[in-house]
Amino acid sequence: MISNPELRQSVVDYFERTHPYMWQFQAMYMDNYREFKETTAPYIRFVPEPEGEVLVQSFHTEMVRPWTEMRTDIDFLYKVEELGAIGSQFGVRLGPALERNAELRGATRQELGM
Repeated sequence: MISNPELRQSVVDYFERTHPYMWQFQAMYMDNYREFKETTAPYIRFVPEPEGEVLVQSFHTEMVRPWTEMRTDIDFLYKVEELGAIGSQFGVRLGPALERNAELRGATRQELGM
């Protein structure tokens, strides 16, 4: 369907390199997030908002124990720091992948006359 060889190769590259890489990064992030929730459970409760979109559930947090206890728990502080570092990387990595996706989508639509 795509006669342009450069575009064909770009689509293959995206799905062979970028797409699997982002799924691996997502899996790593979610593993870390689960550990974060377990570690912070004694201190913070994540409460889903009663109204929210299906794909993007909104949450608010409730403090279960005082900050004075949290700030002395080394595991808690490490998980907060780790999740923050990985979370910032998620945005840095996801942005270019989404931009590439949009470029390929536009080029493919143009190639197919859509």
